[in-house]
Amino acid sequence: MTKFKILATAAVVGSGLLAPLAQAGIVSVSGTVTQISAPPSVVVNSGLESNTTAFIFAEQQDVTLGAAVAVNASAPGIYNSPGSLTSGSIAAGSVVSSYYYHADSVGTRNSVTYRSTIVFDTDILGIIVNDNTLIASDWLGSGTTAYGTNNRGFEMGSAPGFDSFSISINGRTLTILDTTTTLSDDMRIITAVPEPAAPWLVAAALGGLVLTRSRRKPV
Repeated sequence: MTKFKILATAAVVGSGLLAPLAQAGIVSVSGTVTQISAPPSVVVNSGLESNTTAFIFAEQQDVTLGAAVAVNASAPGIYNSPGSLTSGSIAAGSVVSSYYYHADSVGTRNSVTYRSTIVFDTDILGIIVNDNTLIASDWLGSGTTAYGTNNRGFEMGSAPGFDSFSISINGRTLTILDTTTTLSDDMRIITAVPEPAAPWLVAAALGGLVLTRSRRKPV
């Protein structure tokens, strides 16, 4: 392979044009939350517990929805009561990635408040915080993680001891304030997946590189 061909290939790959499908993901976490690999269990009071941090982990990624998925919030805004939730659904055929937030204090007598911020690199399509909706969407969960069957949703409210969250104006930053004592606080976050580059973009990039090469004068 000539030097030019190597440089051309590197340029196109570096531009991301040859990537089959860009990976959505978490850009950063801050506050009392830790990003981890999928744990063996998030069952309340017997799975993953901590008095110092909540946890977030990736579930199924780049999944094409075979049916619509119900969510409890999807638009930018502050959600601090049951009435503030905006129930809706993500349409069948959407390609999504799923993430799971879990906060559970150690034992059943420790009241712990967690303040967490999570930034994603694609839009948040939906947030799930109610028990029934979480259970109905568990098929998006990690195949190596045991999930509880109840008592894991958010107890929404603005008063101390209740749970709230907000989605930023750009739809990519999630801020969570929640308190746990006897039960866990769990949330599923569903994000968009970037579209793959169109074939004509790849062709255009290669054509531009070849044209640049052809215009060079021989030394």
